Amino acid sequence: MQCRCYENILKQVRDSDFEQQFDDRLELAEKDKRNAVELAQTKVTSELQKAAASKKSEFQH
Repeated sequence: MQCRCYENILKQVRDSDFEQQFDDRLELAEKDKRNAVELAQTKVTSELQKAAASKKSEFQH
């Protein structure tokens, strides 16, 4: 009987640890996704600014 209680407690601890690790990894994945989106937006903005500066330069000459 004691063995089964110990197994149940151990299973609960493992389940809890798994859920915590899963939540941590999910949070990291969300942060990585946000960072990737921000980087992509920054690159697009930079490219648009370069294109606008190039067009502006063409019109001035």
